[in-house]
Amino acid sequence: MMSRGQNSWMERTSFASPLVCTECGQRLTSYGLCTISAEQRRHNRFLLPASFLLRIPGDKPQFARIKNISQGGISFDNLSCCLPAHKTLRVDIFNCNTGTGIEQLPVEIVSTPEKIQNETPVAAIQATKGARFLNLTQAQKKLLADCIQTNGKLEEIQPPEELISQ
Repeated sequence: MMSRGQNSWMERTSFASPLVCTECGQRLTSYGLCTISAEQRRHNRFLLPASFLLRIPGDKPQFARIKNISQGGISFDNLSCCLPAHKTLRVDIFNCNTGTGIEQLPVEIVSTPEKIQNETPVAAIQATKGARFLNLTQAQKKLLADCIQTNGKLEEIQPPEELISQ
């Protein structure tokens, strides 16, 4: 963990310490013995049906499963492609059921693979990625909003299991 700049009023209090993970870049806030994620989302997340895929350009275009989407960005699973943070590219959202899609959406990769612990002593690599939409045209914004409104289901954020069982 590294210390980072204080952004919110809560982080400027004497009992809160802003941190950032040196391995994955996740923003955190520590309150003594308790550390929480410091997300700064401006848009609700929506789940899309499994028939929606993200096409990632390259020598051999690849497809990734979309975990969730919002007006500001997209989260996806990508098992076979290494996309570094801050890389900018144009992606397509493709509906396999209808053969339609939204093409050439400019994005910036904002998260990289995270190491997670599992039953084995060796840390595994989690393949979830995140991307932020950059400078969408009015037409792209409208198509994205229509896609989310027509096909999206508001994602309900569940508390971690250990909090539910207590």
